[in-house]
Amino acid sequence: MRRNKFTRALIAAASLLGAIPLMAQQPAAAAPEFPYGKYTIVALDPTYGPPPGMSVEFTPTAMNVIRGGQVVESHGLSVHGEVVETFTLGGSCTEAGRYQWRTNGKLMTFELVSDPCSNRAMALMAVQFERQ
Repeated sequence: MRRNKFTRALIAAASLLGAIPLMAQQPAAAAPEFPYGKYTIVALDPTYGPPPGMSVEFTPTAMNVIRGGQVVESHGLSVHGEVVETFTLGGSCTEAGRYQWRTNGKLMTFELVSDPCSNRAMALMAVQFERQ
């Protein structure tokens, strides 16, 4: 009888000790939320950058390019964690391009993951977005 109590106590202690590392583990950090809103487009390379005075508004479903207060282009937008997929709603290149987004203060940049549309890739890689 005494051996059964001792055995049960050892099993209980082993179970508790096995649970301690699990209790100490931190939950995985959630991916940052995409910073939707209005941004000024800032050219990094004037060869491929837009003319001055252009802005963009990121919404949960679209990336709207604005000039003079009017939407001049609208692209579909889908966010999956730290990756943005964008596609042209009309025109010659409607396949999605994938970019990893990063923020640094008020600035956001896109890093190319894959994009079958080289002109869009060059345009997005030549700018950064400054939050208004």
